[in-house]
Amino acid sequence: MPQNNLLPSILIVDDEIPARSELIRIIKQINNDFPLYEAESAKEAISQLDQINCDIVFLDIQLCDQNGIQLAEKLLQRPDPPVIIMATAHDEYAMKGFELNVTDYILKPFRSKWVEKALDKAISNVQAKTSGTLEIENILRRFSNKTDSIDKLWAERENGSRLMINYSDIQWIGAKNKKVFIMLNQEELRVRATLSELSERLPNDTFIRVHKTYIININFVRELIPWDSHAMTLVMSDKEATEIPVGRGYANKLKLLVGW
Repeated sequence: MPQNNLLPSILIVDDEIPARSELIRIIKQINNDFPLYEAESAKEAISQLDQINCDIVFLDIQLCDQNGIQLAEKLLQRPDPPVIIMATAHDEYAMKGFELNVTDYILKPFRSKWVEKALDKAISNVQAKTSGTLEIENILRRFSNKTDSIDKLWAERENGSRLMINYSDIQWIGAKNKKVFIMLNQEELRVRATLSELSERLPNDTFIRVHKTYIININFVRELIPWDSHAMTLVMSDKEATEIPVGRGYANKLKLLVGW
């Protein structure tokens, strides 16, 4: 078990109060210092994760407003998905869960040794993910500190071939299905980095984060369509006039940058 200052945060999603309470009791017995959060529905879980971004999610299969498998699919599509442990009274759901690439599953009623085993596995996954992210960030930071900064990016085609892309040619960048892609001359190419890493690396006077799943090159924006004081859509200058949503949390920054 890691030291207290390295403990990952945990969200428990279950619509039954006794089940949540029992799982919390077991986790506190393992280590009383885990940052713990609760949600009784899929809607509340998503709201919690938008605010807290928990590292590990214990997710019940049967929720009051949505099937837990469906919620897991949504969470695993996030740019920085949590490590998921499924909780169920029916082990026939386990195979579906592993198809989604969840870390583990535990059966109800909960047993301490099962919870601890699943939690240890989840913590190892969190640490491995964090270690990999830090390594990439350190590499990017070394490049960004060079006097002659690199203004090119490696990208991949579907056939595995790689291209060296000039920053200025990138129209926009998007994340979907846990992968990051750039759009270049109507061609979608994969990039081996997260949106957060690219936000740090790309010139911030040209590339703007406008949504949790999009970064745009301001030079390729054709039109900005406002919906209300906080919501808007960007129309890009490609042949299809692609529309990219602007998240409410990013709208004010975009307005300042473009002199709205």
